Amino acid sequence: MDKLILTGYGWTDYAVAAAVALKGLGGLADVAGVSKRRLPEMLEAPAKGVRNIYILGVALGGDEPRLASALKALRRHGVAVTWISAVAASESQVQDVLPLMKAVVDETVTWTRSRSCPTRRRAGACPPPCATTASSSRRRSSPTATTRTRQPTRWRSAASPPAFFPRRGAKTCGGWSRTTAATAGASWSASRSRSAHYRRYRGRELVGKSQQIRTLQERVNRIALYPDARVLILGESGTGKETVAQQIHNKSPRAKEPFYAFNCASVNPSLLESRFFGHEKGAFTGADRAAAGLFELANGGTLFLDEIGELPLDAQGLLLRVLEGGRFMRMGGSEEHFADVRLITATNRNLPARVREGKFRGDLYQRLNVVQLRIPALR
Repeated sequence: MDKLILTGYGWTDYAVAAAVALKGLGGLADVAGVSKRRLPEMLEAPAKGVRNIYILGVALGGDEPRLASALKALRRHGVAVTWISAVAASESQVQDVLPLMKAVVDETVTWTRSRSCPTRRRAGACPPPCATTASSSRRRSSPTATTRTRQPTRWRSAASPPAFFPRRGAKTCGGWSRTTAATAGASWSASRSRSAHYRRYRGRELVGKSQQIRTLQERVNRIALYPDARVLILGESGTGKETVAQQIHNKSPRAKEPFYAFNCASVNPSLLESRFFGHEKGAFTGADRAAAGLFELANGGTLFLDEIGELPLDAQGLLLRVLEGGRFMRMGGSEEHFADVRLITATNRNLPARVREGKFRGDLYQRLNVVQLRIPALR
């Protein structure tokens, strides 16, 4: 996909805004959740081929110099970035960040009750801007009164509000007809329920009523209560080890932070250091820009390493060091980074046997095998 939609976590508004944006783009876009703290990291390493990035409601706080640097790199590579928000940027952001992208900021959104446009702004939420739904008064009107509306007056750039970003219930919003808006409002409850379910489970669930599945679900629920405990998942191929790992993450205190999955057998061993810890520009041939690694991307969340038994001995040593203190350096870099990551690993191999054969480090096995979870065979 050449289009990427970035939105936030934790509010239904984010999921709905992304869904509407995706519909407006004809469904031809990728969607990813990101916090303001992790926004610079996401912009530093977008998916290959992305040419347009839309940031919906995510604040520009966090590391502003790093954010500005990422935006400059994207501009050099011809990637257009559009930020859409209902919260104004700070003075430093107006000076250093907004000139590097298209910005649409609607500060006129307020508490409004109106037959033509019933809207509500919640603390912390960034509802989508609309050219016809800003209230001319900050006083609440009665439910039967018609509130006078006007055009938003403060925009941070000359860009007009995108046509794919309507607000639910408006008479006319971004080209949507009254009938379309009414239909969207009627299906709001069902959409909210589906969005909440997807945010929690991401399309993966444990399904089954057998005693083995019930026992597995009980263990997953217990393990999820301890967000720092490392987990080693054992089971045959195809038994759903990644699904179990994702369930542990979704039911843990880290659920709102990122979850990354990586297959250790899918990458050339010489590239594992770069994939784990990232690299600086010029670290090797073809490294035309700096990129964050898996531990840095998953900071605060969960990293799932599948097929850990296939990890080469050299890479096992690298992994052992970061597990001891959570510190690492990017490939070709000199600055030390820290990552707070819950590590979940999985394998279909007999790791104790590989330790005896000298193919897997015993000290690494002891650090990974804090909590062991065995998945029943499908048969």
